[in-house]
Amino acid sequence: MIATAQSGGSATIVSTKAHSGTHSLQVVSSGGYSNHVFYGLSSLSALGSGTDVYGRYYANFQNAIGQNHVTHMMMTDPVAQTLRMGGQFGVLDWNRANDDSIMPDGSPNNNAQSVPIAANTWYCIEFHLSRSSGQIETWVNGAAVPALTTPQSRWGSSYKPNPSNWGLGWESYGGDANTIWFDDIALGTTRLGC
Repeated sequence: MIATAQSGGSATIVSTKAHSGTHSLQVVSSGGYSNHVFYGLSSLSALGSGTDVYGRYYANFQNAIGQNHVTHMMMTDPVAQTLRMGGQFGVLDWNRANDDSIMPDGSPNNNAQSVPIAANTWYCIEFHLSRSSGQIETWVNGAAVPALTTPQSRWGSSYKPNPSNWGLGWESYGGDANTIWFDDIALGTTRLGC
């Protein structure tokens, strides 16, 4: 893994906490735009062009996801500019930087179909991005998350994600500081499972 974006904070391999084995990637950020850090792959060319992208990682957040908008996974995308997974309103969400739209849309009913992220708990997070059909799917601890599956009314079916890189880390658009541990990280062209 190599650094893909950093303007503060730190990303370190540590042995203080792990989901399996003895090490994990620890990301520390004091919060805000100027203290973000993402580690990952600068290119997804090894997966092949036009292929579906599947990812799986375990994440443990020192602080629960609150009301403010935060990101813990990012990818550069030609339409979305940056396609991000993070949270807002206390639940996991997807976000597109080009129009700052989120999935779910922030309404109480749709947020209830997402997953709240608590502190000091390991979560297995999986995603699927279809470059051909535009399908986006998300699973947490092996269960599909309806609010994080397209097509959603705000995103429709015309958007087709086409990420060129991928990174895990932390950025907050308020002042939310956090420390996150990532483990058992994998990308592929078929579902990897927890």
